[in-house]
Amino acid sequence: MKPLIRNFPPLVLVLALAALVFQGCAKPAAESGSKEAVTTPVEKPEAKSETLAKPAEPKAETAAAPDTTELWLPVSMSEVEEGWIALFDGRTLFGWEATSDADWKVEDGAIVVSSGEKGLLRTTSRFSNYELKAEVLLTEEANSGIFLHTVANPTNPTQDCYEFNLCDGHPEFKSGSLVGRAQPAEEVPVEGSWQQVEIRCEDGHVSAKIGDVTVLEEVQPESHVLKSGFIGLQFNTGGVKFRNIALKPLAEKSLFDGTNLDGWHEVPGSKATISVKDEQIAIEGGAGFLESDETFGNFVLQLSAKTLGDDVNSGVFFRSEKGTAKAPSNGYEMQVQYTRHDGDRTRPNDYQSGFGAGAIFRRQKARYINGDDNEWVYFTLIAEGPHIASWVNGLQVTDFTDERKPDPNPRKGLRTEPGHLILQGHDPGTDIRYADIRVQSLTE
Repeated sequence: MKPLIRNFPPLVLVLALAALVFQGCAKPAAESGSKEAVTTPVEKPEAKSETLAKPAEPKAETAAAPDTTELWLPVSMSEVEEGWIALFDGRTLFGWEATSDADWKVEDGAIVVSSGEKGLLRTTSRFSNYELKAEVLLTEEANSGIFLHTVANPTNPTQDCYEFNLCDGHPEFKSGSLVGRAQPAEEVPVEGSWQQVEIRCEDGHVSAKIGDVTVLEEVQPESHVLKSGFIGLQFNTGGVKFRNIALKPLAEKSLFDGTNLDGWHEVPGSKATISVKDEQIAIEGGAGFLESDETFGNFVLQLSAKTLGDDVNSGVFFRSEKGTAKAPSNGYEMQVQYTRHDGDRTRPNDYQSGFGAGAIFRRQKARYINGDDNEWVYFTLIAEGPHIASWVNGLQVTDFTDERKPDPNPRKGLRTEPGHLILQGHDPGTDIRYADIRVQSLTE
């Protein structure tokens, strides 16, 4: 039998071969996923020095990348001005770590979990006195909670933490209770719809609301009073979602009253002009350094800063040795500079490969430059043991643990001992204002 192809007319054969050629040369489909520039820090946080069980890795966010020329505001600027910071940025799990193998992930602006091992998703930073707010959504018969002042891996809620329960069907401690410690003043069901939860922890007392209902009022546990610790979101059973999680530090001490520089002194050899203008600390020119009389070890620092010019360079040093003319700023430095490549807030352009506002200078880059020159920008800095974290306009931008060998000079090694705060005028072009400087001591 003759080959079948010989039965085709020549023109048909040519067209068929042409079709095969064009099909074979078609461009492959574009890749469906792209790495989001802001879902991970520019520099991966170093491993924690605590002896803890290795946490499970939370699942990464898969949403498309946002516009990185815009500010990233997980809390409103009006809230930022009041001192609020976001614990959850709405896009990633930066600043959190899981204590078990559960399927923690981010979906539609919420932290979501529904299966896996029981455990917590907890903050990498510890907090003391604060107001906390979050929105929660539980499926039917779900069991969850918010752990306050918790240790890294709690096993006993009457000793290791305050467990604010979220479980309508719990046989002993309904939603709004502190497990093993206090019953809610009124039972408020939380299953099936988003609920606003507000909690206040101050000097061992706990108050809380679900929606408009006060469920705990100045509760003082009778034993194992806790005053600081991590914040944890619990997965026990069922499905749960959390969103709009924010915290405001309380019991802060003001370090500047807006009228004079009492409590501060210039470091010998400073060349900047340092004064009070319009209830703000003005630092013009440099190099110059204004140092606090007091020293601080474990603390939360909040302040606002405004540069008066483009590409102004300044910084806030902490845990610093006492400044001298030869060594004016031997401390850790939180960078205050907003220079970036082509407006891209993920690409700082302030020094060498770039660090960015909120960076722990020479230690960890800021993952996002969340402020601008000639605008008031709000900073929060937490230093507790070897762990340091910073927020700029409410967004956490660093999460750093110093694993170097101890040294009195933080430029050379780990320093956890108290040290001075120093406001920097970097160079003759510096023109910056500082205001609303306040600090909270992190209690044990």
